[in-house]
Amino acid sequence: MTIDIRLARGLRAHVQAPELVRVHGSSAREAMDALLDAHPQLSTYLLDDAHRLRPHVNLFINDEQVADRAGLSDPLADGDWLHILPAVSGGSSADADRSVLLLVGTKKGLVVGCSDPRRTDWQWLPLAFPGWQVDYAVGDERSGRLWAAVSHMQWGPRLHYSDDHGQTWNEAPVPAFDDGERSLEVVWTITPGAQNGTLYAGVMPAALFRSDDHGASWQELTALAEHPYSKHWMPGAAGLMIHHISADPHDPERIIVGGSATGVFASNDAGRSWEPRNHGIRSDHMPPELQDFAPCVHSLFAHPKQRGRLWQQNHFGRYRSDDDGHTWVEVGQDLPGEFGFAAAIDPHDPDAAWFVPLDFDQSRMPRGGQLAVYRTRDAGQSWQALRDGLPQQDFHQTIYRQALGADGLDPLGLYLGSSGGELYASPDAGDSWRQIRTHLAAITTVRAHPF
Repeated sequence: MTIDIRLARGLRAHVQAPELVRVHGSSAREAMDALLDAHPQLSTYLLDDAHRLRPHVNLFINDEQVADRAGLSDPLADGDWLHILPAVSGGSSADADRSVLLLVGTKKGLVVGCSDPRRTDWQWLPLAFPGWQVDYAVGDERSGRLWAAVSHMQWGPRLHYSDDHGQTWNEAPVPAFDDGERSLEVVWTITPGAQNGTLYAGVMPAALFRSDDHGASWQELTALAEHPYSKHWMPGAAGLMIHHISADPHDPERIIVGGSATGVFASNDAGRSWEPRNHGIRSDHMPPELQDFAPCVHSLFAHPKQRGRLWQQNHFGRYRSDDDGHTWVEVGQDLPGEFGFAAAIDPHDPDAAWFVPLDFDQSRMPRGGQLAVYRTRDAGQSWQALRDGLPQQDFHQTIYRQALGADGLDPLGLYLGSSGGELYASPDAGDSWRQIRTHLAAITTVRAHPF
């Protein structure tokens, strides 16, 4: 099994060692032994004289602490990662020492930022892809590779990847249709799959592609675009596309996608067949007898730890599903505007979600020029307006569908970009905000990754 081990900055401050070490092993003990064989200077920092993990050293497999601290017998799967961190006084949180890599895509290029562990001070790389629209940028936390989907009105769409935190970029093949009729216009999203090397790409015109070789080649999952409901799909203002993909990290057969205006589709056989999941969603742009055929999804998230829990921002309201989209319940009807694009979830709390309401689809701005993010922690029963640090007068900008990112840490960090090139960050789940960049081009996408 190939395993990536990440060493915390607090450890590397005391002993010379790389941040990332790739080893082979089928258990936490085998991986640890391989690490210490390659870097014996770490031994006394991590293990006591009886070869046991020191009591104030935390060892995580992906996002779960090891169960067997004494024997380190926890099994590992290919592509898993171990994170070795110092414990903090009074707890064992892995997050106190972790920094955040922030990918901010704009209509004129990509900026990459890196925070200190407090997420208050930021270092920024020079603008990448100047003059190109960044349609999506994301990190693959299995490998550390970054992906950027860019497009140009003259030169078309491109994919690039970086293996050095955005210092340099390499061009990769883009998905391509082979029917001689459709032509790729934009790559709207890239999502890592459950298996090592698997990636999914949602594109315009609306279709889904899969790669099983880390993006070296792509194959369309044709059953989605060939579904009988596709004849009812219609483009929104930005076109007809698949823009959100939730690939189950525990089940490689389960995929849920959403698009504009395609509605929600789910597959339980790795994309060989698809089932629409739109019952209960309003489609005011369709006649009554076609309500389930092509709702206009704006954002869609499946919770990674509670199977069945989905959150959706739609053209016509916000929704929650508890049964994998078979039925939907509208939530947040009292928020200032049912319209909106951006949403975020907490990967550790299925009842928590964040939305940015906009007034209505003809204005696409916060009501009254007051920007606020709204949070629920009880599955949509109640909502809290989060305004501290956000502009509360004459804010006549919009927040695009991918422009609210969450870093998955505890407390959750949130990052919000606007069409006016303003970037805000909150290290406390939205309770307070601070502007960390200005004078960017319109921000199209914001994604955050701890490391």
